[in-house]
Amino acid sequence: MKYLPKGKGCAWYIDGRNNCFWQTRDAIVLGFVQGSMMNAGFSRFGFTLIAGRLLGYDANTAFGISFLLEAPLLL
Repeated sequence: MKYLPKGKGCAWYIDGRNNCFWQTRDAIVLGFVQGSMMNAGFSRFGFTLIAGRLLGYDANTAFGISFLLEAPLLL
């Protein structure tokens, strides 16, 4: 995964603004990956992390997305 380009993600600017590049297509793909990994033995967190990286998000943003998708299931 370290060889993938940095690509999309969140950038903090000097004046405190946060700019994130999110696309509806990415949300649909990540939701599909999350739903299709409901079988026993598959890591939903891992697959959404990999899918986020393959969609072009940087490692921190992909981890954040995966964690936020997994958090309601943990509760």
